[in-house]
Amino acid sequence: MLATTELFAIVTLLVVGLLGVMALLVVYVARIVKHVKELAEPLQALARQGQQSAAGPQKA
Repeated sequence: MLATTELFAIVTLLVVGLLGVMALLVVYVARIVKHVKELAEPLQALARQGQQSAAGPQKA
């Protein structure tokens, strides 16, 4: 049977490890989202341009 101190140490290491994995996951997802937004900018510009040309000439 493990002593209370050993159990506490094991649980602490597990919790710290899980927090580290979660932090890495957050950073990884944030980088993916940033990359996708950068890729989407030209597509959004093309979509806006297409909507303007489909709407016809604008009267000022």
